[in-house]
Amino acid sequence: MSEVQNRKEGILRFLKERNKLVFLVLILLLGLVLRFNYSILKAPVAEWWDSADYMSTAKAMVSPEFSEYVTQFQTNARRPFFLALLWAPILFFNGNDTALHYPILILSLLTVYFTYLLGKKLYNENTGLLAALMLAVSWIHLFFSARLLTDVPSLAFWMMSGYFFWRGYIEEEGNKYLWYAAACFSLSIFTRAASVMNILPILVLFVLKERHKFIFNKKIWVSLIIFFLVLSPFIIWLFATFDNPIQKFTGIGGGETRFRAAQGGFKFSDLADLWKNLNFVATSLLGPSIMLNLGTLMSPNFIGFILMIVIIILCSDALFGIDILWKERNKELMKKVYLLVWILTPYLFYSIINPGVEDRYLFAMFPVMFIIFSDGLLKIAEKLKKYWKYLGVIFLILIYGIFVYYNINDASSTHESKRLSFAEIAQSGKWIKEHSAVNERIISASKYQAMYYSERDTFPFCDNQECKDNETLFIEKRLKEIDPKFVVVSVYEPGFTPQWAYTVAQKYPSVLEPVQAFSPPGQQNPYLIVYEYKQHQSD
Repeated sequence: MSEVQNRKEGILRFLKERNKLVFLVLILLLGLVLRFNYSILKAPVAEWWDSADYMSTAKAMVSPEFSEYVTQFQTNARRPFFLALLWAPILFFNGNDTALHYPILILSLLTVYFTYLLGKKLYNENTGLLAALMLAVSWIHLFFSARLLTDVPSLAFWMMSGYFFWRGYIEEEGNKYLWYAAACFSLSIFTRAASVMNILPILVLFVLKERHKFIFNKKIWVSLIIFFLVLSPFIIWLFATFDNPIQKFTGIGGGETRFRAAQGGFKFSDLADLWKNLNFVATSLLGPSIMLNLGTLMSPNFIGFILMIVIIILCSDALFGIDILWKERNKELMKKVYLLVWILTPYLFYSIINPGVEDRYLFAMFPVMFIIFSDGLLKIAEKLKKYWKYLGVIFLILIYGIFVYYNINDASSTHESKRLSFAEIAQSGKWIKEHSAVNERIISASKYQAMYYSERDTFPFCDNQECKDNETLFIEKRLKEIDPKFVVVSVYEPGFTPQWAYTVAQKYPSVLEPVQAFSPPGQQNPYLIVYEYKQHQSD
């Protein structure tokens, strides 16, 4: 009996001495269980437009037939193909679409872990643990961790880069960390081109620490070489594929209107986006349920404004001590500047330079915001302990309990509501693959999804505005030029579907005949109809 008692005491002693390690393991296990549930057990039935684009690149890498007969497919210059390189071996060994989620799941969990490491390094272990807990259950991070998109993996590499950069450059703990930072930052860009904006907080610390002398720092030049070596496959492909690779990658010039500079320049009225995008900040950070409860008191934009003001206040030392920082290398002030610029970079970029933001575009802000908020909440808890020693703990349990509960609920409800979206595109694509030859074509507004699932050359309804305005041109010219086996009409991608597409088959029954329809479970009205082009010339 004494032996059993000794074992119990040993376990209790270990838990007491390693309670923070145990807490970290529990956080990572919670993050793993949630992500495995949404990504693997309840994987989306079909993927979205952007996902299918990246997935098609992976399929083209391992399937010569796919790359040959899908004549319209070409990797986008602003969509680097690192994810496709991760997925290609999975597809080569006949892995299914669900298997493609495993690399995303691992990188998503690594983001949680590096949030802990960064919080611990910049503040303390408790701050890192609480920030990691917030990201582990963050509804927006959970939702997009179950999607085959670039936002989650690119954030993982950026978090690694940000952590290693601080250790290697500011803490000077070893050149290897600076080189790790360069490699990870390169991978973040190799995964998602927009990650290049994150160079700003790094450049700011270069200047603050060394002024212009950083240009002559050999360690930085070695890091730069590593950066370009890691990114070299994409750079080589870019220059080998396009006549003007820089323009194609940046989207600047060449008649493109991607940025405000190409849309007539910046106007004072454009500052309205700074206010509008605060809605995304608040809802993405706190979750729809919390916002719904707070919405009875104030607007989402105002809540976002308060959150940003709190961040600025918590980092205000960087603003009030900027003259001190310029004179001497104050590590505490550098930390505040680093985090503040880190947060503001994506927010200002998507509010001023590149209009049109989605919640996932602001991902890079959230782990750092969780770190800063966790540090602030711990300080409040410490002050509350003066009134009653348990009051601080109760305060933290209440705040984080509410956050965890509502975010997990929001993640579950959002995932379930979107899990079956575009399912009919995947179902119809697989049906078309079984009922057509490899050299036959289809027309669909959902170009990349239809192409990926059907493995057939896929064309949009029209390639010019005249066709979009005139269904006769589609019937008499477009169909004859493409000679598709099937024409697919669905409720999806209405922006790429001419209005007449929904009725053209009824007007021309001798040209287009319905052969298959797909509906969501429990629905009678079809969401997608496959029409056979009756004048198709079979080989």
